[in-house]
Amino acid sequence: MKIKMLHSWKILFVLMVTFATCVAPVRADDVEAIIKDIVRNTRSHAVAAEELLKAAGSLTDAPKTQVKLCEAAYEYGLKSPTGYASAIKALDSLDKLAPAGIDTWQKKRIVVYRLRYSRCGKRKKLQYGQPLVKLLLSEGQRSGQAHHWDDAVKLYNEASSLAWALRLDNRDEIRLRFRAAKSLKRLHERAELLEKELAKTPDDIPKRTELIHMYLINLNMPQEAAKHVNDKCDEILRTNVPLAAKSVSELKESECLQLGRWYRALVKEAPRKENKIRMLKRAQIYLGQYLKLHVKKDAIRLKVSIGLTQVAEALEKFNPSPKLPRGAIQVLTFDKAHWITKGDTVYIKDVSGRKYNAIISNPKAVKGIVGQGLELARGSFINTRIKHSSTPRTFVLWAKVKEKSKNAVLLGLADKNWANRFYFGFDENKGYLGLGLGGDQWKNESKGIMADGKWHHYALLWNGKKMLLCVDGTLKATKVGQVNSRHTYFIGACNVGNKGTYFSRGSIDEVAIFNRLLSKRELRTIIETGKKGLPLAK
Repeated sequence: MKIKMLHSWKILFVLMVTFATCVAPVRADDVEAIIKDIVRNTRSHAVAAEELLKAAGSLTDAPKTQVKLCEAAYEYGLKSPTGYASAIKALDSLDKLAPAGIDTWQKKRIVVYRLRYSRCGKRKKLQYGQPLVKLLLSEGQRSGQAHHWDDAVKLYNEASSLAWALRLDNRDEIRLRFRAAKSLKRLHERAELLEKELAKTPDDIPKRTELIHMYLINLNMPQEAAKHVNDKCDEILRTNVPLAAKSVSELKESECLQLGRWYRALVKEAPRKENKIRMLKRAQIYLGQYLKLHVKKDAIRLKVSIGLTQVAEALEKFNPSPKLPRGAIQVLTFDKAHWITKGDTVYIKDVSGRKYNAIISNPKAVKGIVGQGLELARGSFINTRIKHSSTPRTFVLWAKVKEKSKNAVLLGLADKNWANRFYFGFDENKGYLGLGLGGDQWKNESKGIMADGKWHHYALLWNGKKMLLCVDGTLKATKVGQVNSRHTYFIGACNVGNKGTYFSRGSIDEVAIFNRLLSKRELRTIIETGKKGLPLAK
């Protein structure tokens, strides 16, 4: 009887709203009454949330009513663990229906994720904890950008505590973000205090100078610093701070040179490492802009170019590339300096120290994930010159494969009869990411991952009996088998009887082969290194 009643209420609801949208706006009281009627005929809060979502989905011509129903679905979903999924779906719908309220939906999403994490068993803590950490970090960043530092510190602190409880690979990085938020909170509080004191004693030059330097150096906010410059400040501040507050594109050639030199000098006054890095980066921007504007090849251009190189070297000292994991037997970074031509053959220098220089077929340089990369096309691939082994190995690379590619191998080898195959890439049927091992070809081991034309990090781990493929640090495919081959690995194609086939199309960068299995943390470090625009090795 309840099911029939519920069905009739659904029909009545749709008819009422449809009629109302044609004649007059739906009143809030009408919507609330209908929500109560739907909920009254359900057996639980979770089912009520589901039914409210279904009703909302059917009213595509009444977006305001959809919002009300989704909000109600969220509230009822929160009341029961079995309703959490519906509450999250309701928020996903609200993101699209009412994007202006996205801040509110994000905060509500954190509430439901916290509840789900707190009430799940030990086996699901990691599954539910990781997305909660991401949400907390996102909201912490949003709060910091809005200068709501109390909220930002609380969110980062919660994310850090949770990351350490779950032993996440990026827990150290999250802790640093928490500490940075605390430091920024203190700085903003100090700046607010100085502003209040200056309002009472505007002629206090030491305090005014401290405030300007705080905005300029500690907080990297030259626009705010410029608001406090007056005719009683020293000439250097009066001249440079207003210029620093402008967009780089507004500056003249001479002004860019002036600011570049000034920011280099400010590095000495910067109290902490991160402040020094900011000053150097701003100097880099201004000096780089000067070289764009100053087209003459004269002595001053040469001098500025040398200074720009020195700034880059100083930045590298403050932010060196992470140490390469041990066991590297080949590292290919594709920088222009590493291309070696001998007759008709082009080599890429192995920068691992093992001197396994690779051979490139039909080479063409393109923009990579770190500086310069290599184009992948038909007939274009890399012969690593490293033979297959049954001992443990890890293969890592960044690749941007053309969207919906098929028959595209990223790394592979096989006998002429395909009896001994070892490869991964996108298959010939629907372009799904898969693994080929032994006599078994690829069979959508990734469960539907396809090439999307974007940069992704791929890591293939081989223990002699099993392949594990990680994409962007997450395990996506596995396969068990045996391989008896001494062919060399090709990158961007499959080496079949020492000839390339199944070519990939796109770009590749930062390739490395290790003679052991890398840990999750080591893989995460390699990925973060690439994202920061730093090479694996030099």
